[in-house]
Amino acid sequence: MRHWQHVLSFVFSSREFWAAIAGALIGGSITGWFTLRAQKQAAKDQRIRDRETELEAIKGTLQAIETEVDVFKLKYLDALNVLFKEPNPKAPPANPIDIPRSSQSLFSVFDSNAAMLGRITDAALRRKIVGVYVGLKLMVDIVNHYTERHQFWLNLSHQPNRIGGITEAKGEVESRAENIRMHIPLLEIEIKDLLADIRRYLSAS
Repeated sequence: MRHWQHVLSFVFSSREFWAAIAGALIGGSITGWFTLRAQKQAAKDQRIRDRETELEAIKGTLQAIETEVDVFKLKYLDALNVLFKEPNPKAPPANPIDIPRSSQSLFSVFDSNAAMLGRITDAALRRKIVGVYVGLKLMVDIVNHYTERHQFWLNLSHQPNRIGGITEAKGEVESRAENIRMHIPLLEIEIKDLLADIRRYLSAS
């Protein structure tokens, strides 16, 4: 018993013993501190990578919207501008032009990226994108209504025994054609402004 008391007394009074204990405690604290710091840094780095990935996704969506709006202007609106140009007042009255109904989706990028648009930090740009697309879809609806009324007038004009109303039907078609002519320049301005804003946003990001 006295032997063990002597051994324990020697151990606890030994500087090497306490140095080892202190070293273990300090070493463990340092290791834990560096581990915690590494975990925090890893979490921060992951958040940065996630944000960069999100920004790239937003950028890609805006580039796709820019292309879709630009193509709509070039392929659809410019064609309407030619087809529905102001009639020559000196020329003999012409029958309303016949155009096909737009049945395919012209706005697949916008329709499939509503959630991504909500992540755009520029609220004014978000509102402008939505507002312009409302105008684009309205234009397609106006043209399709024109096509329907034109077909109605055409059916009346081909009837062997006309029961009346053909003049009114033609007047309605011409009124809808004038509505299309009125909306084209307004929509062109909105498209031009939106494309400029998207390009500024992309160049700054």
